Amino acid sequence: MTSERWLSKPAAPAVVAVTGPLSVLFPALSVLAILLHVIALAATTRLEPRVRRWVLPLLIVSGLCSAGAMTKFVLSDALTGIIEARGRDSSARAVSILREILFAQDAMRRYAFVDPDGDGVGSAARLGELTGVHGARGEKPLLTPPLEPRLAPGVSTRSGPALEQGGYLFLVCLPGPGGRWAAGPRDPVDDEAAERRFLAYAWPSAAGAPHSAAFFMDEHERILESDNHSGAGLRLVGPASSPACSDALDHPALYHPWRGKKPRPNLPGEAPRL
Repeated sequence: MTSERWLSKPAAPAVVAVTGPLSVLFPALSVLAILLHVIALAATTRLEPRVRRWVLPLLIVSGLCSAGAMTKFVLSDALTGIIEARGRDSSARAVSILREILFAQDAMRRYAFVDPDGDGVGSAARLGELTGVHGARGEKPLLTPPLEPRLAPGVSTRSGPALEQGGYLFLVCLPGPGGRWAAGPRDPVDDEAAERRFLAYAWPSAAGAPHSAAFFMDEHERILESDNHSGAGLRLVGPASSPACSDALDHPALYHPWRGKKPRPNLPGEAPRL
């Protein structure tokens, strides 16, 4: 017996009608309930007129209950799930870009594109230098920049030039003299210390996005995540509320390892640690 033939039986629409109130209690059931109501309404043409007179109003009222429940389900559960999935996807892309920056810095160190002391170990570079958009240490741009030009910084923040990509802002900091950090294009860099150190951040470019987490990464691919909430808003958001270069170092309690990620023990070109 097909579903349409079964639904043409007088008792069947009453069974279908029960799914309407049930959908109000269990909104996820509303999708199936709506489908059953459509089939049941089409099948009423096979019912006797005296049966159809009480079946149609019953199905219509029950169907309205199912439609209301499905609207609630879409707005609360399904839509929330979609927004959360978008947030996870944006965060994953932010970490992916941080890793692109890491690989570019590895190339800077391995191939010594910037090597003022001539020891064969290159120094880390700012985003503009990595992409070849700005001159390396104020001189000529790199002929073979290790990072794609699409990742060049184009947003001014209170901490320094940042890249905006996928709803996130990205900042790279290099060691400066006296233990300070250099993020601006004119900030002096300690090239010897930059052979071993750099820091990078990713944080939401605007409030109201489906993602809210902020990320930190260092030269050992130590990737940390912060839930980034402060009261009812975000602690780090947009150009005006960018992280200080030492944010993750000064506030370790606000950050935790991203997905349990462990840092790599060695840098490219150095002897493995026993």
